[in-house]
Amino acid sequence: MISSLIFGLFSRLHSRERGQDTAEYIVMTGVVVSIIIAIVWLAYQGALSSAIGTLSDLITDWAPGGSAPTS
Repeated sequence: MISSLIFGLFSRLHSRERGQDTAEYIVMTGVVVSIIIAIVWLAYQGALSSAIGTLSDLITDWAPGGSAPTS
């Protein structure tokens, strides 16, 4: 009796994979939309160019031929 109960539970879980696929799609779409909104907002605020400049300076400082940052 217990084995049939467990088998029934597992068969119901595996038959509902379409719902999980839909949930994953919704989450990934939300993440992509959030990233796009953040980039547009930063560009509108003018902070994007400042952030790119700061990132460029960090990469240049940590690059193998660049000078090491002092702390």
